[in-house]
Amino acid sequence: MSRLSLNYGYCLGFTLFSCCNIIIIAKTNIKGGKQHRVYELDEEGNRLLDENGNYIFNAVPTTDWGSPETLEYWREQWAAMCNAKFEEKGIGERIFD
Repeated sequence: MSRLSLNYGYCLGFTLFSCCNIIIIAKTNIKGGKQHRVYELDEEGNRLLDENGNYIFNAVPTTDWGSPETLEYWREQWAAMCNAKFEEKGIGERIFD
Protein backbone atom coordinates (compact mmCIF):
# COMPACT_ATOMS: atom_id res chain seq x y z
CA MET A 1 0.00 0.00 0.00
CA SER A 2 1.28 3.47 -0.89
CA ARG A 3 0.74 6.27 1.59
CA LEU A 4 0.47 10.02 1.31
CA SER A 5 0.81 11.72 4.66
CA LEU A 6 0.44 15.49 4.73
CA ASN A 7 0.20 18.24 7.29
CA TYR A 8 -3.58 18.26 6.92
CA GLY A 9 -4.24 15.89 9.83
CA TYR A 10 -5.00 12.87 7.68
CA CYS A 11 -3.31 9.94 6.08
CA LEU A 12 -4.48 8.81 2.67
CA GLY A 13 -3.64 5.40 1.33
CA PHE A 14 -4.65 3.42 -1.67
CA THR A 15 -4.11 -0.03 -3.05
CA LEU A 16 -4.03 -0.69 -6.76
CA PHE A 17 -5.10 -4.20 -7.68
CA SER A 18 -4.42 -5.88 -11.00
CA CYS A 19 -7.96 -5.06 -12.11
CA CYS A 20 -7.30 -1.35 -11.37
CA ASN A 21 -9.77 -1.01 -8.51
CA ILE A 22 -8.64 1.64 -6.08
CA ILE A 23 -9.54 1.57 -2.40
CA ILE A 24 -9.25 4.86 -0.55
CA ILE A 25 -8.62 4.77 3.20
CA ALA A 26 -8.73 8.00 5.16
CA LYS A 27 -7.75 8.27 8.80
CA THR A 28 -8.17 11.49 10.69
CA ASN A 29 -5.82 12.63 13.45
CA ILE A 30 -7.96 15.62 14.35
CA LYS A 31 -9.21 15.63 17.92
CA GLY A 32 -12.65 17.04 18.45
CA GLY A 33 -13.93 16.68 14.91
CA LYS A 34 -13.79 18.62 11.70
CA GLN A 35 -16.01 21.43 12.97
CA HIS A 36 -17.22 22.94 16.22
CA ARG A 37 -20.31 24.83 17.26
CA VAL A 38 -20.43 28.52 18.08
CA TYR A 39 -23.70 29.24 19.85
CA GLU A 40 -25.75 32.40 19.30
CA LEU A 41 -26.03 34.35 22.56
CA ASP A 42 -28.41 37.00 23.85
CA GLU A 43 -27.30 40.28 25.50
CA GLU A 44 -26.79 38.49 28.83
CA GLY A 45 -24.63 35.72 27.35
CA ASN A 46 -27.32 33.02 27.41
CA ARG A 47 -27.74 30.65 24.48
CA LEU A 48 -30.63 31.45 22.16
CA LEU A 49 -33.29 28.84 21.40
CA ASP A 50 -35.14 28.30 18.13
CA GLU A 51 -38.90 27.66 17.88
CA ASN A 52 -38.33 23.93 18.59
CA GLY A 53 -36.36 24.56 21.78
CA ASN A 54 -32.96 23.73 20.24
CA TYR A 55 -29.92 25.93 20.72
CA ILE A 56 -29.09 28.14 17.73
CA PHE A 57 -25.50 27.71 16.56
CA ASN A 58 -23.14 28.12 13.63
CA ALA A 59 -20.92 25.24 12.56
CA VAL A 60 -17.34 26.50 12.20
CA PRO A 61 -14.84 24.28 10.33
CA THR A 62 -11.63 23.36 12.17
CA THR A 63 -9.91 22.12 9.01
CA ASP A 64 -9.55 23.37 5.45
CA TRP A 65 -10.72 20.03 4.01
CA GLY A 66 -13.64 21.62 2.19
CA SER A 67 -11.66 24.39 0.51
CA PRO A 68 -11.26 24.15 -3.27
CA GLU A 69 -7.48 24.62 -2.96
CA THR A 70 -7.10 21.68 -0.56
CA LEU A 71 -9.31 19.42 -2.66
CA GLU A 72 -7.37 20.31 -5.82
CA TYR A 73 -4.07 19.60 -4.04
CA TRP A 74 -5.36 16.20 -2.86
CA ARG A 75 -6.54 15.37 -6.37
CA GLU A 76 -3.12 16.29 -7.86
CA GLN A 77 -1.33 14.15 -5.27
CA TRP A 78 -3.72 11.24 -5.83
CA ALA A 79 -3.19 11.45 -9.62
CA ALA A 80 0.60 11.50 -9.16
CA MET A 81 0.49 8.41 -6.91
CA CYS A 82 -1.81 6.55 -9.29
CA ASN A 83 0.26 7.46 -12.35
CA ALA A 84 3.44 6.27 -10.61
CA LYS A 85 1.76 2.97 -9.76
CA PHE A 86 0.39 2.63 -13.32
CA GLU A 87 3.90 3.15 -14.68
CA GLU A 88 5.36 0.65 -12.20
CA LYS A 89 2.78 -1.96 -13.26
CA GLY A 90 3.25 -1.27 -16.97
CA ILE A 91 -0.27 0.12 -17.40
CA GLY A 92 -0.48 2.65 -20.23
CA GLU A 93 -3.37 4.65 -18.81
CA ARG A 94 -2.72 7.94 -16.99
CA ILE A 95 -4.74 10.35 -14.88
CA PHE A 96 -4.24 13.90 -16.15
CA ASP A 97 -4.49 17.09 -14.12
